[in-house]
Amino acid sequence: MASVKVNMRLCDKTHIIKVTPGDDGMFNVDIETDCENVKEYVKRVAKISMDDITDMSGSKVMSYESTMMMTPTCLVPKGVLYAAWLEVGMISPSRAKQVKENSISFE
Repeated sequence: MASVKVNMRLCDKTHIIKVTPGDDGMFNVDIETDCENVKEYVKRVAKISMDDITDMSGSKVMSYESTMMMTPTCLVPKGVLYAAWLEVGMISPSRAKQVKENSISFE
């Protein structure tokens, strides 16, 4: 299981995203959140495929149908991708722990 934390300070929300492999070759997505919009989002992305993780043009993680209830600036979909990439080894866990976080700064 891979887990990431998304801090959305603009809306004062924190989301814990966990991605685990399923027995069916799919990946299970669980998000601990108090945001109603993200709760709706996770219903649409509760099970994702390797294609959803690697092909942005067809990914339901990033699709309008999945994200339509969230603002375009919400970082949760990217958090799902980070957790999934960690889970499948496309991001090194040791490197992720070393850098700790990525961020966006308002200058």
